[in-house]
Amino acid sequence: MFIEADLSKRQYEIIRSYNPSMYPCYSKIQEVKKECYPDKESITVTETLADIKLQNLMDHTISRLLTDLYEVVKTLDEEERNALELICKWGCDGAQQAQFKQKFVCDSDTSANLFQSSLIPLRLICSLNGKILWQNPTPSSPRYCRPIRLRFIKETADVTREEISYIKDASKNLNKTKVQMKENTMMLTMVDGKVCNSVTSTSSTMRCYICGLTSKDFNCIQKKGTVNVETFEFGLSILHAQIRFFEAVLHLAYKLPVQKWQLRSDEEKEKVKLRKLAIQSEFKSKMGLIVDVPKANFGNTNDGNTSR
Repeated sequence: MFIEADLSKRQYEIIRSYNPSMYPCYSKIQEVKKECYPDKESITVTETLADIKLQNLMDHTISRLLTDLYEVVKTLDEEERNALELICKWGCDGAQQAQFKQKFVCDSDTSANLFQSSLIPLRLICSLNGKILWQNPTPSSPRYCRPIRLRFIKETADVTREEISYIKDASKNLNKTKVQMKENTMMLTMVDGKVCNSVTSTSSTMRCYICGLTSKDFNCIQKKGTVNVETFEFGLSILHAQIRFFEAVLHLAYKLPVQKWQLRSDEEKEKVKLRKLAIQSEFKSKMGLIVDVPKANFGNTNDGNTSR
């Protein structure tokens, strides 16, 4: 133990002699850490809600980016600085979670469900010449994710529509930041199929929220639905795409013996059931993976790691 302590001390001395600033003073770290948070006045926290004003969140995000890009920004002329544009994506989603041992003022409130809306900055550009000053190196990572609102509430179609309306109204009223920015562009692309169905009032998951056709209509090439152009704002979302593709392949494999999507007779259902058990057994024996098995309280075993 004394040898290890002596060795670590010598290593520390060697590192300090080589680069004294490698271990900064902790009080300095605390001061810098405070600059990573928006103003306290812009944050509202209650028993069931944590919310930050979108204007303050955008101001803070932009100021932190420009601080990091100081050497780049100082090379721009005044006209270019006034034409900076920050492009962000945003979205919302709900999740179930374990309940905490906590008593709420209102007996109907519970911590069993969490609903969150957040944004991620994607790119900072100069709109005059299209020059990219900064680009998010990991746009699908939570590293740059900035929460807007957290609520203890169950995800429903009404809650989703209310949340999207709330964020859209706030984004329309965004003003210029302390630094002269041309505008802030927010795109609703952090969505899954459930959110898209809620916003477009699509009641059935078997119906396309863009054209309104069902799975039965997809085999008829001549049949065309009416495309809702407003749904294009969701983009080509890759959220959960890998998991959904994996499940689609699984379901096709299950139904190969009958070659039908909808199972009518008991004989067809039995064939598909046996085929499913055989595929699950093969995954378990050859790869050690448990596929398409329900998990306690929520979801199933078809997660991101399994699909990869």
